[in-house]
Amino acid sequence: DLPAFVPFVGHNSLFVLADEDPETGNKLLQSIVLRQMLTSPPRSIQLTLMEPGGAGNLLSAFLHLPAELSGGKVYVRTDEISNQLSQLSDHIASVVQNRLRNVYPTLEAYNAENAATAVAYKLLVLADLPNSLDERQWQQLVHIAKNGPRTGVYIVASFLTQTEPERGVDIEQLLSQGTQLRVKAPEQLLWQDEEFGEFAVLPGSLPPTEQVNRC
Repeated sequence: DLPAFVPFVGHNSLFVLADEDPETGNKLLQSIVLRQMLTSPPRSIQLTLMEPGGAGNLLSAFLHLPAELSGGKVYVRTDEISNQLSQLSDHIASVVQNRLRNVYPTLEAYNAENAATAVAYKLLVLADLPNSLDERQWQQLVHIAKNGPRTGVYIVASFLTQTEPERGVDIEQLLSQGTQLRVKAPEQLLWQDEEFGEFAVLPGSLPPTEQVNRC
């Protein structure tokens, strides 16, 4: 057996597609975010949590983090989601124009030379896409997925592949901008990889709730 590590921060966005087992898909989503938070330097990552059309229970575990890291809430309302997507787009433009300019190719290069003014990474975490997202919000997501990685902004999202999107929403527009992890069963995951893509992967499990909350 070999560990399967998927490049994420410093690479591109991650999309978990749950064809028949959305519960496993959302647990994998939480596991990815939890692992990223625990293996990164303190306060180097800030989360924006969204559960369109839900109540926020799928991502509520991360609200045990300080508000400066978790955002303080899971955004569920349409107006809140649109506002947060706009703020992330503004952040991307600000980093490009005020930090990277034509000097640094990526946020990693900028932070390496400017430790005193290093910019935190931002993870946009979305559960159960494409629920309740309209065409305009979807285009905002595509914009973030295309332009975010250079500035340290990444999307990690779970998809309900059997859910019909709103009119005008093209799911492939977003999926083409990242790595797809397709959950086929509770203990089977397929992933796009040149060397290991043909092999089934056992998804990482989420620790017990008490342990997650202590993290």
